[in-house]
Amino acid sequence: MAVTLILGAISASPHITVYNGSALGNLRLGGGGVFLSDAANDTYQANFNNLIVSAGAGSLSMRNRQSSSSYIYLFNTISRNGVGGTLDFNNIQSKAASPQVGLLITNTTTINGILGGFATIFENDWVVPVATGGGSTAYAAYQTATTPSSWGRVEQRESKRQHIRKRANHYHQFVEALCCGDSHD
Repeated sequence: MAVTLILGAISASPHITVYNGSALGNLRLGGGGVFLSDAANDTYQANFNNLIVSAGAGSLSMRNRQSSSSYIYLFNTISRNGVGGTLDFNNIQSKAASPQVGLLITNTTTINGILGGFATIFENDWVVPVATGGGSTAYAAYQTATTPSSWGRVEQRESKRQHIRKRANHYHQFVEALCCGDSHD
C-alpha cells in the first residue's frame, strides 16, 4: 500500500525543520511519496541523514514555491536497498540564490555523473546530486552528436579496432596455411 506523507502544512510560524534540534534520522521509502508544502514568508526544511529507497515507485515532491519562502529537502546520502526501487524528485523548486535551493544531496557517490539509474528528477531526467549553490539538478551531458566517431573515447575504439584487425589477419594466415600450405616435398 502506497502512502503519502505531507510535511509543512502549517501556514504560520514556527518555521518547520524536520528533526530540528536532534540527530538526523533516515527516511526509508518503499513506494509512496513525501510531499513538502510551504506558506508565503516561511521556511520549511526536511533534513534527513540518509534516504534509503526500497522496492516500489517512490516520489518526493514540492508544492509550487510561495512568495518569499524557502524550503529544502536535504539528504546526506541516497542509496537503493535491493532491487525494484525507483525514486522521482518531482516539482523541485529552486531559485538562483541559496537558501532557496530545493534539493541538496551532500555526500553521495555518483555513477557516470548521476545519482543512479533508479533516480529521476522531473519524471524524465537523471539526478545530478549537488551539495551547494543551486542544489541538485537534471543531467545535462547527454550525447547529442550524430557522428559515431565523436561518441566516447576515440583511443579506446581505435585500439580495439587495431586488435580486431590484427587477430583477423592472424586467423586469415592460419586458414590459408591449413588450406594451401607449402608443398615443397
